Order: sequence, then C-alpha cells, then structure tokens
Amino acid sequence: MKNKPFLFVFYIALACAFVGCGPSKEERDAKERQRLKLEEQAQRDIQKSNEAVNEVSKKLGRNPPTLDLGLPPEKKTEPTPPPVPASKP
Repeated sequence: MKNKPFLFVFYIALACAFVGCGPSKEERDAKERQRLKLEEQAQRDIQKSNEAVNEVSKKLGRNPPTLDLGLPPEKKTEPTPPPVPASKP
C-alpha cells in the first residue's frame, strides 16, 4: 500500500520533467528562420561567384575549363538506323 502514493508522486514528477524537455515552438520557428536565411545567403553567394566566373571568361574570350569529376568520358553515339526488311523477288 505504501508503494501506490510513492508511484503516483513519481509518475507526476516524471511527467513534469518530460513536459519541460525540448525546444518551444518559438525556438523552433527562430531556428527555421535562421536556417532559411543562411540558405538564401548561400544561394546568393553561389550566384555571385558564377557571375564572376562568367564575366572573367568573357573577358578572356574563352569558355571555362571543364571540371574533372573522375568519371569516364561520355561517348556520343549516333542512333543506328532501323534494319531495312529484305524484299522477296
């Protein structure tokens, strides 16, 4: 019988501890806004760098070098014409 009141108090304390854990909705929203802001800034930086590379390439009068990704070069193949059926005499 002594265990029942103790367990009741223990469960109430445990529930209160779990309710207090975790970020609030405002904290989650603030983190999401910050993440979106940083993502937009990264996209703007990439766009600026691409424009700068294109501008320098135009000034030099040549295309930028291709990137070596370590992949085998693609072979451009022409499609084969369909077989012509043999005519019977």
